[in-house]
Amino acid sequence: MECKLQVWKLAHQLTLDVYEVSKNFPSSEKFGLTNQVRRSSSKCSNKYNRRAKEAI
Repeated sequence: MECKLQVWKLAHQLTLDVYEVSKNFPSSEKFGLTNQVRRSSSKCSNKYNRRAKEAI
């Protein structure tokens, strides 16, 4: 279980990092590139979280 938890922690940290970096993107990209990058990074941790719950 620890290994799986570590994967989730890394995916979650990736999401936080992407949000931090994308704050500096131009405002013209707010609904384009910024939104797309943020959604894709959060899907990583959400997808793992769903699979972990299904295994229980």
